[in-house]
Amino acid sequence: MNISREDDLLDKLLADAATIGPRELAKFLGRGLRSIQLDASQRPETLPPRFIVPGCRLVRWRKKDVLEWSDALAAAEKEKRERAAEFAKRFPGPVPGSGKVQFDQRPKARHRR
Repeated sequence: MNISREDDLLDKLLADAATIGPRELAKFLGRGLRSIQLDASQRPETLPPRFIVPGCRLVRWRKKDVLEWSDALAAAEKEKRERAAEFAKRFPGPVPGSGKVQFDQRPKARHRR
């Protein structure tokens, strides 16, 4: 294998393995840095899978994993909207939890002075 081909392969591997920190992840997700830091330590399931380097305390994410996670969330949201639309076609009327359902409208009791 010639040298330039090895360099191209190494460049591709490094590009795939590129990592981002909490600040970059916060910017990508449109959230605050502190929010990402708290979620990383207390609710890691709400974030993309972390990239852990043994012996290192830095919190990192691989760009590839973040993009795949984001795409999976978008696909799940799209599927959820499609199911809701299908449900609305099959069962017309107000959807529970949509804020359009009328609850008991009894007047509140008046307190006497």
